[in-house]
Amino acid sequence: MKRILENQLFKSLIDSTPILIWFTDDAGHFVYYNKTWCDFTSGKLQEIRDRNNHTLYMHHEDATSYLEAYQEHFSIHERFTIEYRLLCNDGNYHWMREEGVPWYDDEGMFHGYIGACYDIAEFKKTSTEERFTSKIISSFFNQQEYDNIEDNGQEYISMSAIEKLETMEHAGELTIVSDLIQIFMESTPNALVELEQAAKNNNRKEMTAIAHPLKSSAATLGALQLRDLFAKIEENGQEGKMDAENLELIQKAKELFVLSGQQLQIISKNKKNNN
Repeated sequence: MKRILENQLFKSLIDSTPILIWFTDDAGHFVYYNKTWCDFTSGKLQEIRDRNNHTLYMHHEDATSYLEAYQEHFSIHERFTIEYRLLCNDGNYHWMREEGVPWYDDEGMFHGYIGACYDIAEFKKTSTEERFTSKIISSFFNQQEYDNIEDNGQEYISMSAIEKLETMEHAGELTIVSDLIQIFMESTPNALVELEQAAKNNNRKEMTAIAHPLKSSAATLGALQLRDLFAKIEENGQEGKMDAENLELIQKAKELFVLSGQQLQIISKNKKNNN
C-alpha cells in the first residue's frame, strides 16, 4: 500500500477525481486522504493522520455508529456502505454516502481498505432513494436506451496510454492499471450524475469543476473520445455557454463511458489473467 501511494501518477489520478477517497493500511489505520477530501473539509492530511481520527469532521451523532460499522466490516474484510454527515468547508454538514472496499494485491494479500465518499445532500432533498441505490452503468438510462448502446467494433481506448501506465508496474509489485480502471469505473457514474444535475441547474462553476477531473481521468486511461467530450463541457462552463448542448454532450459522455468502460474492463481482466 505504501509503495502504491508513493507513486506520483497514481496519486495524481486519485487527487483529480471529484470523489472523496481515503485509504487505510492492513491494521485499519487511515493513512491517506485525497485532495478532494481535504478541500471538501478544509482538513489537513497530517492533522488527521497524526490523530488517527477519521471522524474528526464527522457529525458527533454519527461518529459512534460509523466506527462500529467500520470496525465490524474491517474485522471480516467485508465491503460496506454507510451514510453520515460530514462538515463541509461551507460550514454546513453534508450527507455523505461512503463505500469501503477491501484492497488486495494480485497474490490475494490484504493491504487495507479504499473508501469512496459521495455528497448526497441534494439527492436527499430532490431525489428518490432509488436514484442513488445503484452505481451500475445502466442506471443512467432507461432499459431501451441502454439496450441501444451498441459496440460497433471501434477502439475507444488508446493502448499507448495503457502501455505508458504499464511501464510503471515493476515486477508485479504494483497493479496500477487495474487499480486505476477500478477507481475510474466506480467513481465516474456518480460524477456524471452530478455533472448532469449541474448542467440542468445552469451552474457553470460546478459543471466546470466536475468536468475537469473527469477529463484528466479519461486522458490518463486513454479514453480520448471521452476526454474530448469532458474538455468541451469544461470549456462551455468556463465560457458561460449554459444551453442544451451541454446535456447532449453529457448524454454522449454516458454512452461513451459505457463503451470505453467495457474495453477497460476487458483490459483489466486480461491483465489479471496474465499475472
